[in-house]
Formats: sequence, C-alpha cells, structure tokens
Amino acid sequence: MRLTVWIVQHVHVQDDESEDVKFIGVYSSRAHADAAVARLSTQAGFRSQPQGFFVDPYEVDRDHWGDGYVTVETAYLRLLGVEGEVWRAVCVRDLEDGSCRVDGPYPEVEGTGAQIPAGERWPVAIGDVVRCEWRPSPDGGRRLVVVGRA
Repeated sequence: MRLTVWIVQHVHVQDDESEDVKFIGVYSSRAHADAAVARLSTQAGFRSQPQGFFVDPYEVDRDHWGDGYVTVETAYLRLLGVEGEVWRAVCVRDLEDGSCRVDGPYPEVEGTGAQIPAGERWPVAIGDVVRCEWRPSPDGGRRLVVVGRA
C-alpha cells in the first residue's frame, strides 16, 4: 500500500528577483494541506504573495531525486563562419565522467526547447556531449571554453 503525504512550501520573490523558500509542513491529506495554506495566507509576507504557495504530493519511502546533484555552468564556444574570434555563451551541464552536455545558449532554462540562434553556426549541437577546459579570458581572468565533442 502506498502512503502519500502533502508538502506545503511558500516561495516569496524578493525585489531583486531572488527567492526565499519556506518549508511550511507535511500533511496527511490534501484537505489538511489546503487548510494550512488558508490559515497562513493572511499572515505577513504570505498575504502579499498568495500565489507563492505550493502543495505537492509525495509518496513515502520513495526517492524523489535520483539524478544526483546537477551543476549547470556558463561556457563559451567559438562561432563558425565569422571573421575574428566571436564567442557565444552557452549553458553546459556537468556529467559524471568529467564531460559536459550543451543545454543551449546562455541563459538557458531547462525544458524551453532551446535552439541555436538564427544566423549562428556552432561547432557542436545542443545536446552534444563535449569537453571543456578552463582557459584565459580577454579580461585577464579565466573562463570555461568548449573545446570539442567528447
């Protein structure tokens, strides 16, 4: 028999677009979770952002995150078919073997159907597994650069 509990959280978006997430509680039914939202929605901070409440079911004794910790970084790749060195910032996802997967142009939001911008030619495709290296950047610092397919 599966046991499901209901998790209530509130996400308060700050003026600077950062988020403050509050874990409200765990409830034995959707009705109890909804009652908690109703009680708290009149409280300071919550009442200004009532759309910030999230009520989600979770099955007990089951992993709800099985992919490990995911790190997304900004890397640069050199565009093809243009004069000089023209670089595009892209989002890459670290993989366990030290390689990266290209998610799309920076800033990419997962699941948005990222595409290579019109008129650009990339040396790799979105979704390709690539090798990246830290190299000197024009500003004297260092940046992560896509150096080829893995």
